[in-house]
Amino acid sequence: MGYRILFAAAVATLPRRLRSIIGVRRVPGARLVGKAGIGILRWALGSSPTWHLSLLRCDADVPEGLFIQPLPTEVSGSVGLGEPR
Repeated sequence: MGYRILFAAAVATLPRRLRSIIGVRRVPGARLVGKAGIGILRWALGSSPTWHLSLLRCDADVPEGLFIQPLPTEVSGSVGLGEPR
């Protein structure tokens, strides 16, 4: 059930043309539910190293002063991203 909700929220963010090409339809209210879900996940993660690493992985802006805990690893100049396999 949870993955269906996440899928519907992800589909709601796709441009109409791309949705048409891959054959998916937008579900009414999915974007709102997706935003609420992300808000709940952010609340649950708090200012954790996990959230910090996820922001670094996707090159998102990291809010200054929000993360107090040190990151779990530092590898070759890249914080917490590890070595490519």
